[in-house]
Amino acid sequence: MSVREGYIRQSPSNFFERIGSSRRLHAQNLLRQRAEAGPLTCEGSVSLRHSNGRLMRPSPEASKRFRLRGFFSPRQPPSPRIISRSAAEHKSAVLETFSANGGYGMKRKRTIGRWTIRLALASSLLLAGMTAAVTGAAGPEQPGGGNPNGAGDGSTKAAFIRNQNLWVKSGGQERQLTEGDKAHKPLWSADGQWIAYTSGDNTIKLHHPATGRNVEIGTGTNAQWSPTAAMLAFQDGEVLQVTDAAKAESEKFQNASLGVGNYSWLPDGSGFLVSTLSRLQPDGWSDISLYEVPFAYGQDPQKGRLITSFPSMTKSFFAVTTGDFQWSADRKWVRFIAKPTASLSADSDTLCVMYWGKKKIMPAGETLNRDDWAVWSPEGDMLAYIGGGGRDATANKKLTMKRPPFRKPTVYTPQGLADRDPAWVDGRTIIVSRVKESSGAGDTPPPQRTPPFLASVSVQDESSAAITSPEGAFGDYSPAYIPASRQLTWIRTDGTAASAWIGGADGSGAREWIGALDLAPDYYGQQYWDDVIDRYGAAD
Repeated sequence: MSVREGYIRQSPSNFFERIGSSRRLHAQNLLRQRAEAGPLTCEGSVSLRHSNGRLMRPSPEASKRFRLRGFFSPRQPPSPRIISRSAAEHKSAVLETFSANGGYGMKRKRTIGRWTIRLALASSLLLAGMTAAVTGAAGPEQPGGGNPNGAGDGSTKAAFIRNQNLWVKSGGQERQLTEGDKAHKPLWSADGQWIAYTSGDNTIKLHHPATGRNVEIGTGTNAQWSPTAAMLAFQDGEVLQVTDAAKAESEKFQNASLGVGNYSWLPDGSGFLVSTLSRLQPDGWSDISLYEVPFAYGQDPQKGRLITSFPSMTKSFFAVTTGDFQWSADRKWVRFIAKPTASLSADSDTLCVMYWGKKKIMPAGETLNRDDWAVWSPEGDMLAYIGGGGRDATANKKLTMKRPPFRKPTVYTPQGLADRDPAWVDGRTIIVSRVKESSGAGDTPPPQRTPPFLASVSVQDESSAAITSPEGAFGDYSPAYIPASRQLTWIRTDGTAASAWIGGADGSGAREWIGALDLAPDYYGQQYWDDVIDRYGAAD
């Protein structure tokens, strides 16, 4: 049994799992132990609900002992919480009673029926209950409202570019880190201690904000931090290099692999998944191969293991390289974009998925050369991507989702609209930048474009709603959800000025967070904000 905001979810085996002590512990003994903690002091209501939509109720003994009455809200968990120590323990007791009694629908003596309950107390404690919802012991909050009053901004930090210099915002304070460096592409390390960035054309540097250390690494592109350590990989042509940030001043980098077209770190940081380039040979284009390359810093490079190869050209498919690789949350699937030559890639690319266990590759749909437009759900195996061809960002761009076996797509973008920049909040909600669909808007001056807004899309019922409403010529782009602070950030720009905004995941409490950002590169309405800002801890 998993508990979130007072919800009870059914496990995949259709049984409820215990939290804490043995399943055989008798419910009455458990309740008696909780009752010894003292009198019940609580307010508001708590929702207890199966993932299949059916409500749950506690045993008569629980109701009698704790004098519960009223009903539980069937859907939205309320903000008021249990606000005392004994009340928090009571909540645990009721939940464990459900489990001890076998859960809803299981054939036990104390099965739970269909009547509903609500905890009700004096309205004078409402404010205290809402305060306890933030600081109390009732468990993690659902992603949603966030904190509209701005508390919690200090735990959200960003590396960003202003006047071509590297800046950082942390703890609510902004600080300039470099001067005259022509900085772009800031990138946080996994531990949040280092920032990699590109200076000038392709010079990669590391900056340590806590000490002010700044180290030039070398020339390269496509920099990626390890997911588990302060090691930065980058490409110098087709050579994959790795630097250990702690040793960067004395040991610039180490070779990891040759002949690399693109790559990504393995999820455990033990090496890389790399792709080769297809080359035009006398008999046609060569195949593209995928290799698993183990890596350990300080040791000699190890030979890669061939995973699979696929033809670069068929009657319906053409690619000469791949984008980066991203694993699904359950680590069973890998997605990548197969890209043809540059002019063709600007208008149409193929999204592919590979079953990691069998290394079988299959096409999933048409998309553009935007790795950030194809993202896995943080839960399970749902893949969301912006489907459709054509380089114009405001025409034929549809939020599309697929799950294994990746045959039947579900389109979530209403007719007459176009979506871009998908960002998951959780496994049920995704945020997109949405605009009125047009043709050729990428070539028209910014004042003539219809500015985009942010929309929240429900995966379950396919509904959507606008959550921001920028004014005038300003539009909202590049949403990014920060799970640690339960906040949504995005970029607001009119093409001449830009700022980062922050608010709840439902758009509540929206306010400017970082002003005077540099503008992002723009290509037919596609804006590349990862050149300008990296929000630490943002969901992939």
